[in-house]
Amino acid sequence: IMGATAPRRLRKAPNEESSQKKETEFGVCVPPIHGGEDLRWEWIHVWLEHAAAVGFGQLFLYVNQPGGLPPEALEHARDFEARRGVKLHWIDVRDVPGISCSFYRGQLFAVYDCLLRARAAELDWVMFQDLDEFLFDSGGFGAMGSAGAGDPSLLERAV
Repeated sequence: IMGATAPRRLRKAPNEESSQKKETEFGVCVPPIHGGEDLRWEWIHVWLEHAAAVGFGQLFLYVNQPGGLPPEALEHARDFEARRGVKLHWIDVRDVPGISCSFYRGQLFAVYDCLLRARAAELDWVMFQDLDEFLFDSGGFGAMGSAGAGDPSLLERAV
């Protein structure tokens, strides 16, 4: 896991403070996805399901894939958002100048960009992780509080 941070919020003027307590909102950032024809989209679908089950409300995925996202991946993304109630952000970085020769195909760019997006979205927590990393509930997420989150059987379908 690359790390987790609480994005600093801009302070509101005292008269703008809300008396209602907002539910904690979690997000996750995934560095640029690349891999050409070897990329297994079914693995990404399993990762998305797992992230939603754990309790992430917004997912930021950076794409540096030749040809962009295949139509079936976009179709799955629309279905996933509607079914799971999760906001999925696909950020295409293929045309960012110098991305192909930057460190690990734009990973540092994506981390910084995602931190700014998480701040703009006013997320309480954001985690940076790769698609081969899974967060499992060891018995007490508390704030994330998803019953049955982190079901290891999800991984069996992707292998």
